[in-house]
Amino acid sequence: MDIVRVFDSNVTKTPDKPFLIFDGHDHTYSQVQDGSRRAAGYLQSLGVQPGDRVALMCYNTPGFVYAMLGAWRLGAVVVPVNHKMQTPEVAYVLGHAKVSVCVFDGELAPVVDRLETTAKLISTDSVADGFDFFDDAITRQEGVDGIDIDENDPAEILYTSGTTGSPKGCVHSHRNVVGVAVTAALAVSTTRDERLLMAVPIWHASPLNNWFMSTLYMGGTVVLLREYHPSSSWKQFRNSVLPSASGHRSSTPPHSIWCRTSPTTTSAAFVRGCTAADRSVRMLLGDWWSRTAPPNSGRSTA
Repeated sequence: MDIVRVFDSNVTKTPDKPFLIFDGHDHTYSQVQDGSRRAAGYLQSLGVQPGDRVALMCYNTPGFVYAMLGAWRLGAVVVPVNHKMQTPEVAYVLGHAKVSVCVFDGELAPVVDRLETTAKLISTDSVADGFDFFDDAITRQEGVDGIDIDENDPAEILYTSGTTGSPKGCVHSHRNVVGVAVTAALAVSTTRDERLLMAVPIWHASPLNNWFMSTLYMGGTVVLLREYHPSSSWKQFRNSVLPSASGHRSSTPPHSIWCRTSPTTTSAAFVRGCTAADRSVRMLLGDWWSRTAPPNSGRSTA
């Protein structure tokens, strides 16, 4: 089992359901499937083959998701890269992982422009002078279905921060990725009605594998917030998450907050679940809960 097969299975069940919401625009399951197939075709045209490494240094944007699924369709290995790294740090990861293609956010061009690397460098989300633009390229590309993936093949190389030395590349198989997704979904009772607000960096191990993948596995919807800020996170939570789902999770620094508008949720438990968030977010969520919680939810016992 691999996450691409899981995703394609969800497409057959709910093709018109939003899988991604970004900047007010829906990307349905069928649209993401088509885009990921085109991404696979584009990466293949650049010479990407099974086992090759494709680095993704992006903010929380659709380009990351399209490129990730596209690379996996080809049997390539995804290398998420911290977008806050500077040129020497990025150069180390690209060299150590033997990356052949790197898709980066156009805003990061000043960092990428100084790289000395053999990897093909492609921008996403915004055009960067001197680099091909991934978002346009995949619209002109014929899609490919890709190959059958062995669940024991590597899917990701996640790099440590390198606190006590050089960063270490941790290899995760496709079986690992699916296993973590299933475990996370079971741990918080994720359903296909779930909407996840992805506010922390999607390249990080926990938001990517625990929360993004579990939402994908269950056939839910991911609301991508390009970069975290307390006020913008709350605006997205209020406008894109609250109105339309019974279950809501917000992945916000320093770790995930999960709240569910059900009669079994007490306000005391809700407040405890929010203690890790920024104070401004806790206040906004607490105010919303006091006004909208079901009558028998214990909302008066904060």
